[in-house]
Amino acid sequence: MLKEMFLLLVGSSPILAASNPIGFGMICIGAVALACGLWWLCNRLTGLWNRSFYLSWLHHVVCAFAALWTVFFCITFASVGEMSHVLDQVVTEWDAQMHSASELTEMGEQGSGTASDAESIGTDSELVRRFEMVHPFLREVLHSGQVDDDSDIRKVGSGYSSAQPIDRVAAGLKEVLQEQAHHAAVLLRSILLLSFVLVQGIAFFLTGYAAHRNIRPCS
Repeated sequence: MLKEMFLLLVGSSPILAASNPIGFGMICIGAVALACGLWWLCNRLTGLWNRSFYLSWLHHVVCAFAALWTVFFCITFASVGEMSHVLDQVVTEWDAQMHSASELTEMGEQGSGTASDAESIGTDSELVRRFEMVHPFLREVLHSGQVDDDSDIRKVGSGYSSAQPIDRVAAGLKEVLQEQAHHAAVLLRSILLLSFVLVQGIAFFLTGYAAHRNIRPCS
């Protein structure tokens, strides 16, 4: 699930950069400025109780990681607003992958003459479960709002009854995920904010604790 969340966050950035390049550039500049400012602040705060303390290479590595995460946090936090487009792309890619897998399966089964096209593709419920197995985070998003089970997704896609099962299910998934895009964005931003505070807290705590332990009593 964490891998999928990371990929969703990374995938939203190019969309924002394409739709608003100037704004995206300003966000990047601000992110770098904030990262540098926090690194400087982390170094300066240790002087409040130990003026002779200097960050070691290990502390600089920790601060560098915190700075990189700050840049990532700022860019992705702003880019999550494009989540509806990202979710649409995810379902489109899954649709294409399922069609490719179905074609290969049908070619093999036609040679053996063991199954019909519908059997080789699977029912709508099976297709929904396949999608949820590949996308565990989106499974939580799908069932976080008004969608209670697979039947709700199939009802949404019922208007595409003349289409192939894969296309019908994909259309239903897209429609439901578009309705839940705001919830997905809020959830991702909450996790991003929590991770940002955690990473910065670790960096400030480690450097502050090292500076405190480095204090030498006056002779």
